[in-house]
Amino acid sequence: MENTVDQLRDSTEQLTEQINVNYRNAQLTRQVGEVITSRNSIDDVIATVVNILESTLDYDRGLILLANITTQRLEIRGAFGYSDEHLDLLENTSFRIDNPNSQGPFVVSFREKKPLLVNDTSDIHVTSKIPPIIEALGTKSFLAVPIILENESIGILAVDNQHVKSPWSTPTLTC
Repeated sequence: MENTVDQLRDSTEQLTEQINVNYRNAQLTRQVGEVITSRNSIDDVIATVVNILESTLDYDRGLILLANITTQRLEIRGAFGYSDEHLDLLENTSFRIDNPNSQGPFVVSFREKKPLLVNDTSDIHVTSKIPPIIEALGTKSFLAVPIILENESIGILAVDNQHVKSPWSTPTLTC
């Protein structure tokens, strides 16, 4: 009987946490939707969304990368939590979306239109170019979510942590 009560308590706590996550996601979605419908320029939308993400999400840092069709690469359009040195490193990194051999996590998420969750960056086994960047940034875990418009990827929203936190079991961010 005591074991059953403990299991029920654990289930209740997990459900309560999931309700809280769903509520935060709904609030975030509402706020971002309001920004998109009330702003005239893409730069204004991105700046406002970055501020919302920084104040709402429990991540150390975040990036919004949009596809530049003329250069065929993902380019940083907004960020929070990064030092100037880290932003320079990211801006000088090529996230080529036209290279079919590119296996970087942002490009894969963009191309496959699927979120990519990495709880431990030491588990990444992709091109030799990505791990040094992750190491230089001090990233321990990250989530890359494609930004999709009319069933086409137009960019990536990426958030990460520099400090070890509890593992993410599912993406807790909706876009």
